Amino acid sequence: MRSIMKIKNLLILVATIMVPMVNMCFVSCGSDEDAQPQVSNEIIGSWIEEGIDPNGYEVFHMDFTANTFEEYVTYEGKKSTKTYTGTWTYNKPLLSLKYFDGEEYTAQVHENRFSIDEITFIKNKN
Repeated sequence: MRSIMKIKNLLILVATIMVPMVNMCFVSCGSDEDAQPQVSNEIIGSWIEEGIDPNGYEVFHMDFTANTFEEYVTYEGKKSTKTYTGTWTYNKPLLSLKYFDGEEYTAQVHENRFSIDEITFIKNKN
């Protein structure tokens, strides 16, 4: 009789230990990867200030890669040394720009155009 009680107690102990372990396995089986923003070919590429001669005195440009961008100005066709860089996300139709200096902007993209402050950019077809 004592040996049956010992076995019963041992089974209860093992079950008590196993139940939380099984629960931890199910909890830890979820996706450990953070959701990554979608990269959009609609945005990747070169954008230029709308309505301005590309070789004019002061022209704003933006170049987008898979997850970063560079904004710069050309003066009479020559690239300035001052550039602004940051990261971007696109949740159609909203383009969110986060500059590395802390500035943030959100623009609505419509027919290959978006505006930041007073400047409207169009996608460069070249």
